[in-house]
Amino acid sequence: MNQITKRAFGRYSKETPIEYAEYDTDRFSNAKMYNNGNGGMYFESNEALDPGTDILIKLVDPGPNDHPPEAKDGYRA
Repeated sequence: MNQITKRAFGRYSKETPIEYAEYDTDRFSNAKMYNNGNGGMYFESNEALDPGTDILIKLVDPGPNDHPPEAKDGYRA
């Protein structure tokens, strides 16, 4: 029997380009974010990441109302 798990936080669907890099590096890769919320985000990239890898995520072209200004410089995940 399959059990469906409900998320603790809602997600907002928005397809937008992002850049990410392993934390403490300057090598950014392109990816696409498909949804985000207080509990995390879902994005797809062409490169595999090992589970538990610390990454920095940057919005490529944030809209004026997408996120507060302090979030536009990057987000460590």
